[in-house]
Amino acid sequence: MAEKRGRRFQTEASREKIKTSQIINRLSEHVEGKVDMKPTQVKAAQILLDRVLPTLSMADVMNHQGEELTLTQKWDRLVQAIGETRSKEIYPDAYAKVQAKRAQPAATNQ
Repeated sequence: MAEKRGRRFQTEASREKIKTSQIINRLSEHVEGKVDMKPTQVKAAQILLDRVLPTLSMADVMNHQGEELTLTQKWDRLVQAIGETRSKEIYPDAYAKVQAKRAQPAATNQ
């Protein structure tokens, strides 16, 4: 019998990525108001994502030399990673602090 060409079996890692993306898509649709989710469903999704995705807080962002970045530098990296609109939605307090720091004279922006 001829062997089928081009057929590849999914690895466990690729299956896990698909499941993770489905959870993220569902949560995104909930945030956008397209899908209703109960609080228990949102919490369950959060628990599942915590198992497969690393959590990243503003305090965890470090530069390549291991030195801690200023709040403004952390904010700029977050904006580069996910965009300014999403950053404002996720971290409104950090956004307000960064705006206040940027309004101060340059010498005190550390």
